[in-house]
Amino acid sequence: MWLDELKPGESWMGVWRLKFTCGNCTCIIDSIHCPLCGYEHKPVQFPDATRGNISSEPVITLAGAIPYNTYVILELMKREWERPLVEDHEITGMNGEKIPQRIIIVLLFWTLFESQMESLFSKKLKTIPEKIANNLLKRYSTISSRLGEFYKLVFDATFEDDLKELGYHHLFNHIKKIQQKRNEFIHDNPMAIDDVLVLETVTYLQAVQEAWIAIYNKRCTSMFRDA
Repeated sequence: MWLDELKPGESWMGVWRLKFTCGNCTCIIDSIHCPLCGYEHKPVQFPDATRGNISSEPVITLAGAIPYNTYVILELMKREWERPLVEDHEITGMNGEKIPQRIIIVLLFWTLFESQMESLFSKKLKTIPEKIANNLLKRYSTISSRLGEFYKLVFDATFEDDLKELGYHHLFNHIKKIQQKRNEFIHDNPMAIDDVLVLETVTYLQAVQEAWIAIYNKRCTSMFRDA
């Protein structure tokens, strides 16, 4: 379990480590050979300014895959997880119950998830006129609609079906649970998020990232393959 491997000070990049973007089909890859389009990334020579016109040694250059906001949110979650707990914190619910001190981890996770779904739809909709794409994204602006009707409209499949086909069906109820509890928290129920949910969020964090990469590779790259 990934949770058992967490050590203070280590990065939470997890499955994003050594991930790159294929220069041909934009698939997220972890080797110079793209498993989706078969493209082989080859060494390229670049001029070496320090040696006049002599070219440098050939190198393979690959674009990174992780968006900067994903990196930032993962680091914020890591910081919250490693922050020492306060022995007698004063944030309590209506009946005096103590609010989980690491509750922000769940809220950060949901911010990350919504951002990644936004990226998924935006990338897919690049194949249609920009004004139409923007109109659709505004019309289906809530995460509930995007995981439901809009997902079906754009991908001709359900979010749950894609998770199931890719081997991540166990994450569907987990994601829906976080969505529900986060909504309850926002709508004046601070006790909706408990320590159990915080732990579950961290436990399945990397699996959700892995599932998102799999969905992205399935849904947002095939149209860029070479003919």
